Amino acid sequence: EMVPVAFWAWVTKEVKSKHPNVIFIAEIYNPSLYKDYIFTGGFNYLYDKVGLYDALRRLIEGHGNVEDITRVWQNESGDYANHMLRFLENHDEQRIASKEFAGDPFKALPAMALSAFLHNGPLMPYFGQEHGVNPTRAEGFQGDDGRTTIFDYWGVEEVAAWNNDGKWNLSKLKSEQKELRKAYQEIVKTASTHEA
Repeated sequence: EMVPVAFWAWVTKEVKSKHPNVIFIAEIYNPSLYKDYIFTGGFNYLYDKVGLYDALRRLIEGHGNVEDITRVWQNESGDYANHMLRFLENHDEQRIASKEFAGDPFKALPAMALSAFLHNGPLMPYFGQEHGVNPTRAEGFQGDDGRTTIFDYWGVEEVAAWNNDGKWNLSKLKSEQKELRKAYQEIVKTASTHEA
């Protein structure tokens, strides 16, 4: 959001004229600017960070208020609700399973279901979230902060187990990882195939 809307209005139109299937996603943390960046700036989606993510994180950690969900639902209903990208993990945030967040990846399942069913916008399970990625030590320059490093070449053990030397199967996943993965699959499948 530090780049003016007028620039984005020009550049998104230029790119889409040559590559119409390109999807633009922005991190805009000022809700008063959402409509401008979507309808003038040409963004398809905005990360729903200061609305739904922040409200759900507080609830998952045990110090939120369900009225926050109502507020988000009311504020984001209408003409831009389906332009909000819902998520519980991303490259900037602490992983759900980490001690810095919930300490248990299963605690996020109700929040993930709510994210999937609240509106019809996109839902983003982040890299390994469905396997309960839990960074437990310093990862290069990132340090030990509950995040997966984006600054270093680093392995993500839970994803490596799923990769299983290129076989991409469940045989190296622990039973709780399989259970978590199945729960995420059910949420995504139900959200994409059933209308409320």
